[in-house]
Amino acid sequence: MFDFARSGLSKKLTIISVLSTGSALLLVFFAFAATTVLSHTGDERKQLSSLAG
Repeated sequence: MFDFARSGLSKKLTIISVLSTGSALLLVFFAFAATTVLSHTGDERKQLSSLAG
């Protein structure tokens, strides 16, 4: 497949940069998704309590 030990420095730096950027983007995506879901459920809870009142 891909021999990381025998590749050049430029390729190693590119791979490390792509992996770190990709993992940071995934982390931000999951944090945004979690806050969106929590906010939406909180809004629904407030709406239901106001309708019940």
